[in-house]
Amino acid sequence: MLKKRKKRREKDEVKVSETKSVDKSTGEVIDKVAVSYELTGTKEQIQALENYMDNLGILYRKRG
Repeated sequence: MLKKRKKRREKDEVKVSETKSVDKSTGEVIDKVAVSYELTGTKEQIQALENYMDNLGILYRKRG
C-alpha cells in the first residue's frame, strides 16, 4: 500500500530538488523535510499511527 501511495504522489508532483517539489495540479511549491523517530507502542498503536500517516500522505519506512 505504501508503494502505491508513493507512486501516486510522485505522479502528482515534480521533484525540483531533494527538499522541494511542485504539485502539478496547483503549481504549489512543497517544502519537504526528513526526520527520524524511535517509537515504542503496542502493535495496535503503531498500526494506527501508520494509518494516520498514510491518510496524510506522509511517506515513511519501517526499520526493524
